[in-house]
Amino acid sequence: MRLKSTLPILGLCLMSICPVLAQSASQQCQSICAGQNQCYNACIAEYNNYDTYTRHIGQGVSLRALPSHVADILQSHFPNTDVRKWRFGHSSELPGDTEALTDCNRSYFRSPSYVDDLAMDRVPIKNSNTISTSHMLFALHELWHVNQCAQGGSRFAYQRRWAAEARQVAGRAADYQFDSFAMYLGMPMESEAFQRDSQINAALLACCTLSDGRIVRPVQNLQPSGPGTVQIAPDSAGNAVGFSWPIQARVSGGGPPALEWIWKVARPGGNLVLIDIYDWAQRRPDGHLNFVNPPKPGDYRFQVIAKHVGDSRQWESPVATVRVKYGCPRGEKEVRTSTFPICRACVATNTPTQAQNQCALNSEVYAQGYCIPNCGQPPGGRHQPPRHQPPPRNPQQQQPAPRGGQVDPAQQQRQPQPR
Repeated sequence: MRLKSTLPILGLCLMSICPVLAQSASQQCQSICAGQNQCYNACIAEYNNYDTYTRHIGQGVSLRALPSHVADILQSHFPNTDVRKWRFGHSSELPGDTEALTDCNRSYFRSPSYVDDLAMDRVPIKNSNTISTSHMLFALHELWHVNQCAQGGSRFAYQRRWAAEARQVAGRAADYQFDSFAMYLGMPMESEAFQRDSQINAALLACCTLSDGRIVRPVQNLQPSGPGTVQIAPDSAGNAVGFSWPIQARVSGGGPPALEWIWKVARPGGNLVLIDIYDWAQRRPDGHLNFVNPPKPGDYRFQVIAKHVGDSRQWESPVATVRVKYGCPRGEKEVRTSTFPICRACVATNTPTQAQNQCALNSEVYAQGYCIPNCGQPPGGRHQPPRHQPPPRNPQQQQPAPRGGQVDPAQQQRQPQPR
């Protein structure tokens, strides 16, 4: 039950909160009173009054449930009850200054707008209703009463306990200077609910609440997942060519709403910066990252920041490192040429010798403009027309070439002779 400070203490003595009765009230009262008629009659009357009152409060009320993700997040805080089974609704029959009343696993609230907000996960962090409560405190207080009821074992047992605490406090009214709200908090069950709703609300604000009050699954285990160490073949300019590796953001939790990703990257020896300035780190449509043609070997660092769409709250991951080494990948070997040893080609380890030579030869042909990293022609536009032609297959036909490149002997004979 959640009350204003002006609630008359008399109202407390007639209300309580608890789970469904497994045995009938008659059987419970017989067990308590052990054949004493006066005790039995008082026991039955007290319970019947409570039952009649709560049924009146709940008559015609349309009951709602929490969104499933909110119930899942709250469940760990309420070990004795199934939060998914909690139902709540608006009742105009709550008396006086009573803002809420819980009976078993049902709660009734005075404010219809609060019920709507609670059912649609849009309770603001600062509520504008009459009690000016903070965020979920109102609902959490009632849920803790549901938890207490389940712990007590029956609706009847909880009603008895609550009524006994209310009578005890009323008998010590002078000790509380007849302050009705102080007497209300003097009931152990109510003071416990106030303490627990504040603790749980603080935990929700710290882990799972967006700036507009929506509750989201906490982001956990957020980290970039990269290849660790990669070994790639560079071109003649020392650049990695044709290399691409996805860097994914691994995360558990989050949403709804959906998560979006912000990436920071750092080249070897550099600082982490937003991704937009580097063409070797490219965002993918799915929010992950492609690590493309790193400009030099070394340790590249990556960090991902997760945020919910439309909200400013962010979660930062640890920094992950991808170490780039130059050389042929596993299962391949490097082929170099004698004329241009800086040129290299990676071929499969079982490539025949003749094909290896052809790879090296192709690399040498294009050494002036583009040294290809593997067999085949280089991409268009990346090389200049070669000035160095492959040597003839028959060494006996090889002739001295003028500066600038080799010339076919037949072409040399047709050149005009100087006078």
